[in-house]
Amino acid sequence: MVQHDQMQGIRLLVDEILYRTPHMHREFEMILVLSGTLRIACLNEQMEIPEGEMVILNPWQTHEFSTQDDSCTCLFLQILPEVFRDYFPAASRLRFENVRISQMAPPEVQEQLRDLMFQLGNAYFSMEPLYEFVSMRRILLLFELLLRRTKWEILSSEEIQHDTIVQQRLERVMQFVQENYRKKIFLKQVAEREHLSESYMTHFVQEHLNMSFQAYMALTRFAHARQLLENTDLPIVEICHECGFSDRRYLNKICLQQTGMLPKEYRKAQARRDSRRGGTPGLTRERIYSDAEALECLQKVQKGARK
Repeated sequence: MVQHDQMQGIRLLVDEILYRTPHMHREFEMILVLSGTLRIACLNEQMEIPEGEMVILNPWQTHEFSTQDDSCTCLFLQILPEVFRDYFPAASRLRFENVRISQMAPPEVQEQLRDLMFQLGNAYFSMEPLYEFVSMRRILLLFELLLRRTKWEILSSEEIQHDTIVQQRLERVMQFVQENYRKKIFLKQVAEREHLSESYMTHFVQEHLNMSFQAYMALTRFAHARQLLENTDLPIVEICHECGFSDRRYLNKICLQQTGMLPKEYRKAQARRDSRRGGTPGLTRERIYSDAEALECLQKVQKGARK
């Protein structure tokens, strides 16, 4: 759940990402890559978003973040559709047709959008008098430009109802996995809980999580195993048992796939890395900048771009 502490329905943050588990939320999410390359798994597609490029994610669109580099730093704007309700009621049914803005807008429009994101970030993080009005003006200009120069549609009531059913079912599937990853579970159990066929659920999970149920199960188990590797001294065998891996070989395999290292090597590498820099321990690997750090980061990127 996204928190909106500073401006109601709006959140801006600079986030240094290594990995973010598959998730979804009710906000639009606009992302500007400040450094590195962001990998996004979304809409059954793997995308690599280079420095300087932007994406827009629709509400309840499942997505997963990772990076091919040591880390990737991005500016995120998360905004509830209800923010626009009084003067654009259809915002709750608005859906952009593509994730990558570069595939919907010409270069000059992309540059305008980047400039507006920087202006928004500078106002939001500086928190100078009346920053709320300055921030809101930039947000409105951003969405006006998006609506004028990119591809989008307004869903019907029936389509929204269908999307709600899908979103609720997907939440139940993800919650079931989170609650039972230590056990030996199968997609058949999920299908029975949803009163649907196993065949239907196979396609449903693949379409909305961009991977098979077993792959999502293994990824969830590894996310918990990674947390234990990073934050405890538990033996590898015990971590396997704790996280639902029936054999150490399965943990070795997915650890190699996700990190390029065996669990023992990964633990040592993270111990060295975390001794040099802070981070967020747990299933997600990211570091959200403070307002002062975010402002300094944006100014540094802009200064570098002007050289």
